[in-house]
Amino acid sequence: MRTALQVGIVRETSIGLLPMGLAMPGIRKRFAKAGHGAPPAPATTAQNHRSPSASRRLGGAGDPGGIAAALGATLLLTTTFIAPVQAAKQEATVREILDGKEFFIDAKQAKVNQKARTPDVISTKASRGTVAFQNGSTARVNRNSQFKLQSDCFLLTSGQVLISGRQNTCLKSMKLSARGTNYIVSVLEDGSTEVAVLEGQVVVEPKDPRAREAWSDPLRREALRITPEGEVVDRRCLVSSDYERILGGDLFEGFQQPLAAFGQLGSFLADNVPVAGSLLRVLGLGLF
Repeated sequence: MRTALQVGIVRETSIGLLPMGLAMPGIRKRFAKAGHGAPPAPATTAQNHRSPSASRRLGGAGDPGGIAAALGATLLLTTTFIAPVQAAKQEATVREILDGKEFFIDAKQAKVNQKARTPDVISTKASRGTVAFQNGSTARVNRNSQFKLQSDCFLLTSGQVLISGRQNTCLKSMKLSARGTNYIVSVLEDGSTEVAVLEGQVVVEPKDPRAREAWSDPLRREALRITPEGEVVDRRCLVSSDYERILGGDLFEGFQQPLAAFGQLGSFLADNVPVAGSLLRVLGLGLF
């Protein structure tokens, strides 16, 4: 039976990887006492240039050190440098600015068609605006709002945003994963966050990937509030009066750029909330 030494335990030295049995005299003595005989001395330069027939004999009963050397050389040759994986960068383009010029990217005044990229911060004061994401989604940003672009979501820290399409939103303790939808996220004065799904589905899940399999909660035509500690409270269904208030508010009034999933929202409201559907049809100028 071959020992661990025979199958090639290797160690790293300043000149590469060498068989441990050839580099450590103490190990050579213990190897001999075990009844296997002393491993051969390190090969000379001439011995390293083996013929093909000699190479085929590596690993035979008389060559315990040779197989270790062969494995060590293989490890050395197959070791490659692996570059660190970089997180994907998200991109958002300013499409529309309303109510003045107080729309900013990294605290600098932004212009229409200007791009923001991870980890830029988009913020507003007295202005509102629309941004388009590279995945085809759009977001309407209300006054006094701020969010930071991250690799697969944006982190909303203040204000209110209407998201249309498959754009995810991150909170301090939760992640909102959109499944092709229209939803509103609002950070309230007490630090809690309100989520209202107007159409489609949003999955509320912990930001910690290890906890996602244990708990996730889909929302459909619902509103809820998430406390700063991550507790979900005040969950309820949206009713016609909710839609009328939202459609007549700051996230719809005065905007010219259509939402990415405007047609889906219009069709859903026409079938399920007729009064709100009629109001949206007027606001959308027949875009759906």
